[in-house]
Amino acid sequence: MSTTPPAVRIVPARRADIGPYFDLIDLATPGRPRPPGLDRVLSLLPAPPPLSHGPFLCLTARDRNDRVVGALLAGPPRWAFEHPLYTDVPELSLFLQECVTAVYAMAVDPAHRRRGIARRLLRAAERRFREAGYLLATLEHGTDLSGFYTHLGYTCDPMLLINLPGDPLLGQTTSEGNSAVKPLHPQVRLHQVPGAPARIISGLLPGTDIPPTARFHDNQLILR
Repeated sequence: MSTTPPAVRIVPARRADIGPYFDLIDLATPGRPRPPGLDRVLSLLPAPPPLSHGPFLCLTARDRNDRVVGALLAGPPRWAFEHPLYTDVPELSLFLQECVTAVYAMAVDPAHRRRGIARRLLRAAERRFREAGYLLATLEHGTDLSGFYTHLGYTCDPMLLINLPGDPLLGQTTSEGNSAVKPLHPQVRLHQVPGAPARIISGLLPGTDIPPTARFHDNQLILR
């Protein structure tokens, strides 16, 4: 039986990884400042799955010499804290933080690209969140990466639209160019509604299913 270690292992980041981990995160988000407090993430106590460090999931890809060659950072979506619909109804914000995840950044060392490492990092994150009962994975990306994420089962749109109880829609544009979303559970669906500027996500909360007769008119979702 072969005892050769795998070429790359996907494991949570360690405290000692702070340098190479954040170097890769910065590589994925050039020119953008890190969110406040992010430098202290790896010093947080271990969190229960699917997370690894406080409210975040910090994954690394490590080569046979245990060097960090890839990094992924995921956690609660920012709009779950910032959007007026959620700040007015804190219970809704808390609920969505526990069923929707956002991948903030993912990068692979240039010398190790085209080996499927980014795909493995993303699959590992999805698996963790799916097993913990999360319903939707989201991320923002440059338009040049749409093909990559589409190949991995994501739907790319310039805007994120989520149907909420009582017919309101959450609309969130991105600074990066596109949103990418992927249902992690069969109850979550993406609908192409006539007139809507993007596909609409249903099923995150009870009573948000969208019938085939739905349409979008005057910036409103009309279900009847």
